[in-house]
Amino acid sequence: MMQKINEVTILIPARLNSQRLPNKLLLEINGIPIIEHVRRRAELNEFGADVYVVSNDKKILKTISGYGGKTLQTHRKHLNGTSRCSEAAEKLKSKFYLILQGDEILALPRHINQLITESINKPNSKVINLISKLEKESDLEDENIVKCLIGMNKQVIALFRKSPLTSNNKTQMQLVYKVLGMFLFESNTLSQIAKQPIQPLEKTELIEQLRLQEIGTTINSLLVDISLESVNI
Repeated sequence: MMQKINEVTILIPARLNSQRLPNKLLLEINGIPIIEHVRRRAELNEFGADVYVVSNDKKILKTISGYGGKTLQTHRKHLNGTSRCSEAAEKLKSKFYLILQGDEILALPRHINQLITESINKPNSKVINLISKLEKESDLEDENIVKCLIGMNKQVIALFRKSPLTSNNKTQMQLVYKVLGMFLFESNTLSQIAKQPIQPLEKTELIEQLRLQEIGTTINSLLVDISLESVNI
């Protein structure tokens, strides 16, 4: 393990009322709930960053506590994980918060390390989102996969579920990236975003990063080598 840092805390937002697969985070794989798999992977980060599962659901909180994990209970109503994590962050004092979605069951610890390293190397970044290449052409039309376009400065310039491009699929596979469920917020930015009202595109498309774009917040990207499946349906 590298030297422990106190500047980054990992938050895993969790809820049971998933629209596409209810109660999915407590579904078991090899006898272990999905949310616990994700927590264990986060704990493997090389920086000793603290990991908290953040939820208002007592079943999730009890499950994680039973495995010896740290939890933070939220009380307000939240549209998405970013909003839920912002409430939890009010109780903590980190410079950055790495948000790892609770259904990213195959999240790689080395990707977590890369994101934390990026925050150390670029401390002025407000938001950094992991992205990867798409694996197959059918991903372009798969609404379960959030996708994006990246500008020359590696900033996210568009977010969508189905590709809006008119070029052939081969070309699009070079231009369109998958947005992974792992991103990092500078603390003040997380707090400010949470205070903003729900934006129209965010509400209709159910892409929480759209709020950032709709109010003009820059999203930086960090490209990783591989994308692994999350649990959606």
